[in-house]
Amino acid sequence: MLAEIHGKISRQGRNLSDRLEDNLTGNVFGALRYLPFSKGLGHILKQTLKSNAALLENLEDDWAPYIRFWPYHAEGEIDILIHFPACIIGIEVKLFSGLSSVDESTDAEISCNQLSREARILHSLAPEKEKLLIFLAPDSLCKNVDAPILSTVAFEKISWEDFLQATQTIQAENPYMTTLLTDITQLLIRKGFERFKTMKIDTPIVHASDYFSFKNPSVHFRIQTTPIEKEYFYDFNKYL
Repeated sequence: MLAEIHGKISRQGRNLSDRLEDNLTGNVFGALRYLPFSKGLGHILKQTLKSNAALLENLEDDWAPYIRFWPYHAEGEIDILIHFPACIIGIEVKLFSGLSSVDESTDAEISCNQLSREARILHSLAPEKEKLLIFLAPDSLCKNVDAPILSTVAFEKISWEDFLQATQTIQAENPYMTTLLTDITQLLIRKGFERFKTMKIDTPIVHASDYFSFKNPSVHFRIQTTPIEKEYFYDFNKYL
C-alpha cells in the first residue's frame, strides 16, 4: 500500500515487477509502524545489529511520526529514514538488485557509491546526532557489499534471513500483535528468507525383529537382446 501511495507503483500496477523492493519495504516497515518501537522494529534491530545496539536504548515507542519512506535528497533517496529526537537511522533495502551506483573511490566524502551518498545524507540531516546506516538485503548480497562510509556514521549490514529470525522471536502480547507479526513472518518466508534449521525427521524407530530380513541375498540379472537386421529396421543415412 505505501509503495503505491508514494508513487513507487503506478495506478495500474504495470511497473510492479520492477518495484518489488519498494513493495516489500512498504509492506514490512509499514506494518511495523503499528507496534511500539521496543516491541517491534527495535527488538529486531537489537537482535541483528552487531555493535550498535546501544544506540537504540530509550528511543520513543511512539515512533510512527518519525519514519519517512523514500524522502528526496539531492544526494539520493534512502528507502527508510527514521529521525528520532536523539538519533537518525537510515535503512537501504534490497531484494534482488545490487547497489544503484558504485565506484573505485575510497574517499567517503566524494564516492558515488550509493551507501556512501546515503551516509552523507544522514550527516547533512543530523550533523550533531548519532547516525546509523543499515543495509538490509539477502545474505548473498550482504556478503559482497562494501563502501567507504563517513566516520561520523555507523554502518551495519543485516540480512533478511536474520531479520526474519529476529521477527520470529517477538513475543506477541495480544491477538492484534499476533496477526500483524504472523503476516510479516509469512511474507518473508514466502520471499524465501527462511533458513534451513535441522535434519530432524519424525519417523518411528525400526526394530529388526518386527520386519523381514534377508541374509546374503543373491540377485541374477538376465538381459535378452534381439539381433538387429538391416532389412527390418529404419536406417538414417543423412542428418537433417
